[in-house]
Amino acid sequence: MRSVPDLIRAQHDAILQLWSEQAGRAASAKGLSAPALHNVLPRYLLSLADLTEEARPHRRKLLETHLATRIRQGFLLPEITEEILLLGTCIADACRSLSKEDRPDASEMRSVLAELHDAVATVGDLYTRHLLDDAQAEKAFLRRIQEIADDARGTEEDGTAPLLERLGEVLGVVTEAVAADSGAVLLVDERQGRAAFTVGASSGALSVPRGPLPADLAPLVELIARHADTTFRVNEISAASTSADWRAVVGPFMAAHLPSEGPPVALLCVSRAGEPFSVRETRRLEAIAALLTVLLENAHLFTALRRRVAELEAERGIREQFVSVLAHDIRSPLAAAKMTAASVLRRRGPTAEGRVVTALSRVVTGLDRADRMIVDLLDANRIRAGHMLQLPLAPCDLAEIVHDAFTELTALHGDRFRLEGERSVAGIWNADALKRVALNLGTNAAKYGEPGTPVIFSLARTVAGARMSVHNAGAPIRPDKLATLFEPFARARGPGQVRQHGWGLGLTLVKGAAEALGGSVSVESAQGPGTTFHVDLPLDARPQQRPSRDKPSG
Repeated sequence: MRSVPDLIRAQHDAILQLWSEQAGRAASAKGLSAPALHNVLPRYLLSLADLTEEARPHRRKLLETHLATRIRQGFLLPEITEEILLLGTCIADACRSLSKEDRPDASEMRSVLAELHDAVATVGDLYTRHLLDDAQAEKAFLRRIQEIADDARGTEEDGTAPLLERLGEVLGVVTEAVAADSGAVLLVDERQGRAAFTVGASSGALSVPRGPLPADLAPLVELIARHADTTFRVNEISAASTSADWRAVVGPFMAAHLPSEGPPVALLCVSRAGEPFSVRETRRLEAIAALLTVLLENAHLFTALRRRVAELEAERGIREQFVSVLAHDIRSPLAAAKMTAASVLRRRGPTAEGRVVTALSRVVTGLDRADRMIVDLLDANRIRAGHMLQLPLAPCDLAEIVHDAFTELTALHGDRFRLEGERSVAGIWNADALKRVALNLGTNAAKYGEPGTPVIFSLARTVAGARMSVHNAGAPIRPDKLATLFEPFARARGPGQVRQHGWGLGLTLVKGAAEALGGSVSVESAQGPGTTFHVDLPLDARPQQRPSRDKPSG
């Protein structure tokens, strides 16, 4: 009777030949040469002749090597375990080919088959761990590509290269991720249409000059772009290309569409000498391609957005410059007319007719009002551009300023204005700016409040400084208007109120003046109580004015 170890040593080549015939029919094994298919299996078969505990580490080492090779070749776990179990079947067939007298003892065969079942369990455990490690490795590669994109986007304002200029770094990560020798990223040239490609980055045997794709590469690239599958794999591309550069690529080649569906944004190509790309490497390239698709589309959108923002900024700059120049040009003839009218008033004789004096006074008053409107427009323009108003500061009394504003408000809107609270609130502010705040808030309250009801100004000292409140009765401001209330050209109309004349700059100027004095403005508006604007100010505005270098307003 022959022992199993003797049988394995004597029938080694025959068992291996039988195994090769059956294992070679598996889908993953097709196209592998005999050495690639056998891998370390001949040595593993010999190791089964020694089932001692001392030989166990050697067998495990052979299993680990075999598994790593099979994973690179694209085998799945069921295929790997099946070929291990098939080895036991082939050993059993070799036993059955012997005469009964020469066949090994059945207990020895059970030991070999048990060892093979243990090997299957070991392979399953190793394969699971490999999948976890592989998933972690894939995440690491994706994270590195994401970091390159984030860094490119984050530093674009400093003039460093955006993502499209750093595709070489991305390509280095891609070739490392799939163990490729060379690669290329082919971008769609949108200026020439969807069919035109340009080389974004390339390396190794796939290198071609930067810029538009050479004409002799166009047939190959269009073949890949039209391919139905997301990932296009061939072992030889020399027949498809006449390029001297790409003709040198004689190993496995793989290209992925970016995106996987719809018109391509780019193609991602890799190549290497040696073994074909495995199924797992193909899937990893597809995962990278999916991320790169998003990053490239984001880069295009971000670049387009920045271009549009720059255009809008330039347009806004021109508009603001135009408003400033126009306002200053208008102020010059107004100032001349005002000076002339005032001079005539000063020189009038005792015989001057009353109607002439009245007319000249109206001219001066009208020119004053037009000048204030232009100053308002200039200041609103500064506020809209993000500049703080520069105001000369001096000690003043908020109560006196409000009383002074009442004179003009009463002339325009009637005797509706009342002052409550503190009779004197002193601070270091700008009297003209606060008078403008009182005028604008009082005018708004009179225009939008319930007709015939009083407009109440209230002054109070607070822990932080001083507060001026302006209240009017009537319909509240709509909630959807509150968010944009202080923006230029906005108007605070309540339900059913008619559109009022004006530029809608009053509240913008109120907010700008309050902030220039270190304060803030807020509003409360509800059905029943009505609407109240609050202007909170520190008692000393000098700390707020010192840091700014803006030119004074006016």
